Amino acid sequence: MPSRLLRSVRSQPLGALALFVALGGTSYAITVPANSIRAKQLAPNSVGASETARNSVATSEVRDFSLLARDFRRGQLPAGPQGVPGQQGLQGPAGRDGTNGTNGTNGTNGTSPFGSTIPSGTTITGILHHASDCTADCEYGVSFFAPAPASENLSSSDVNFATDVSALSTDDDATCTGTTAAPTAPAGKVCLYFFDQANVASVAGFADAAANGRFGFYVDITPTSPGVETRVTAVWAYTAP
Repeated sequence: MPSRLLRSVRSQPLGALALFVALGGTSYAITVPANSIRAKQLAPNSVGASETARNSVATSEVRDFSLLARDFRRGQLPAGPQGVPGQQGLQGPAGRDGTNGTNGTNGTNGTSPFGSTIPSGTTITGILHHASDCTADCEYGVSFFAPAPASENLSSSDVNFATDVSALSTDDDATCTGTTAAPTAPAGKVCLYFFDQANVASVAGFADAAANGRFGFYVDITPTSPGVETRVTAVWAYTAP
């Protein structure tokens, strides 16, 4: 059947169709019963826009819910409303533990004062307190109260009182510039600072010769009135050379 004739058939209503066929110069009329041409008689996708007259197919000729979105040109159908977001999914499994970091390097060993000497430049401090009834000169020894001795021997000239306004000390050392609240000493020296005294005529510091002056010092106190309580309180400082 010529294609233009088929196109005209496809565009006719669903009633009886009369087809006129020209064969060898002779025309034949063919009557097609109503509803005798169905979709299965037509090849898929054989009817396109060119075979369908404009506005010739209305909604009454289309079976409900028979058209698909693919039957329309892209962009012809409006986009539907955005759907409601779905529920949050289940939490995934925990990840694997990371690899352990490398160990740090060991630090250098510290210096222990036990069994050695007081480190150079280190200042140690303490307090001296003596109270007794001195009938003559009183001597009072003071240990460094440290777990290590001095690195060098002390001499009596290295153990001195700071200059005091009462002039009780007989070995004032101008290099002892600290205070009772913050005692200091030059390197290699012991400095004593008066804090309190009673019945003291004079006082001086000395190195302990028996211990070579490495473990402490002592003070010699002369009372004003022998046999009466004599008291000396002082703070001291020693700095290792």
